[in-house]
Amino acid sequence: MNWIKTEKFLRYSGGKAVVLAYIEMDSSGDLPAVNAFTGRTISIGSYAHDISSGDTYCLNSLNEWIKQKNGEVFMGNALTIGNMPVDPVMGDLSVVEEK
Repeated sequence: MNWIKTEKFLRYSGGKAVVLAYIEMDSSGDLPAVNAFTGRTISIGSYAHDISSGDTYCLNSLNEWIKQKNGEVFMGNALTIGNMPVDPVMGDLSVVEEK
């Protein structure tokens, strides 16, 4: 299971909102595809947090989730954030809003 914990609207493209997202998921097997959420496309630089392992993933320009601790490409759907970072685009990620 996964869900967008917070997002920042960037623009519209192809009738969908392109968003920079912070995603929570049960495990790395739940990493979403860029078009997995209705009406949204997940943008490069989005984060995903794997709750079961604590790993963090970031979406690259090839739409691959990259594990941030060792740079491994995750071929599936997920992410981990140990300390909530302050992102220059999204702001303070410790302030969350359920969508």
